Amino acid sequence: MKSLRSILTIAFLFAMADAISAQTFSNTSSISIPNSGAGTGAASLYPAPITVSGVGTQLTAISVTLNNFSHAYPADVDVLLVGPNGQNVMLMSDVGTYFPASNLTFTFDNSSGNVMPSGAQLVSGTFAPTNFDPTANVDGFPAPAPLVGPYGASFAPFIGTNPNGVWKLYIVDDVAGNSGQLAGGWSITLVTATPALALTSAVSRKTHTGVGDFDIPLPLSDPLGVECRTGASGHKLVFTFTNNMSSGTATVTGGVGSVSGSPTFAGNTMTVNLTGVTNAQTLTVTLQGLTDTFAQSLPDRAVNVNFLLGDTTGNSVVNASDVSQVKSQVGTPVSASNFRMDVTASGAINASDVTQVKANSGNVVPRTEDHPDRTFSFR
Repeated sequence: MKSLRSILTIAFLFAMADAISAQTFSNTSSISIPNSGAGTGAASLYPAPITVSGVGTQLTAISVTLNNFSHAYPADVDVLLVGPNGQNVMLMSDVGTYFPASNLTFTFDNSSGNVMPSGAQLVSGTFAPTNFDPTANVDGFPAPAPLVGPYGASFAPFIGTNPNGVWKLYIVDDVAGNSGQLAGGWSITLVTATPALALTSAVSRKTHTGVGDFDIPLPLSDPLGVECRTGASGHKLVFTFTNNMSSGTATVTGGVGSVSGSPTFAGNTMTVNLTGVTNAQTLTVTLQGLTDTFAQSLPDRAVNVNFLLGDTTGNSVVNASDVSQVKSQVGTPVSASNFRMDVTASGAINASDVTQVKANSGNVVPRTEDHPDRTFSFR
């Protein structure tokens, strides 16, 4: 198995080609163990946090270093790491017995074949997480640490997760009479991969008064990719990407309508507001200058969206089936299963919706030259 050092070397040499990177984050504050000197309980800086940001969203390797550890009775010390997603691992517990430790530095790495000694002098080095607690005597950590063990035995639960967020190191001294410190604080090294930037989905979103937002999916695979709800303004398209987005623009390049204002970004979503959209048409919105927070870019993307007021069945024509469907739901609370029948987006399915559908009976979405058998395309 490769050492973390080898992985880091590969990561730095091929970061651009493989979208892999390695970064180290540190909290250099000195930590007293325990906080009250020769007593028992939590250390100072409990927890000792490190905030990670701007790294790839898939963790592939991890190591943790405790700097300048000293303690008169190391076996009293328990050290727990908790990640931003709640996973945890006991880095060291009940190691080194009564042999005093002075100014030692420990690195914990799953790839290490070494474990810390239970009944011998501790030395600086690289080790796998080591916990000699008997099964029936699980160490406890006071709040805000996870209160109930058993705690994790390796870094395996962290691999594949998003490492961005706050990492927390909890240290306790579980026996009175001795004390120590972590004079140099601690650090964490993360090797991460960044998924290639891609547009993964699009929806047409409407706010139904007093009820909430409901989305009509717009991928080619969805048979209900027709926006059937009313309004020459107030249409909203929400695009979702693999990564958090930093920039992009949108323009109507086909059909009748225009983009209102600039797109807004929230994490990995991009929201585009439309105005002046006419009924019974296919509208083309082209996304341009798409860039994520890792400086990856996408070519321009054209998305075609069908608008057909009253087409609650999503078959590109308004007819008796739509009228019947709306009538069957009159008086029923608007929900995820019937929101299409609230064509006025008023938050209630009532006579107004029936009237709207009847008024639009006979309307169809014209077929497109590119896809004569389809009413929506996602290019």
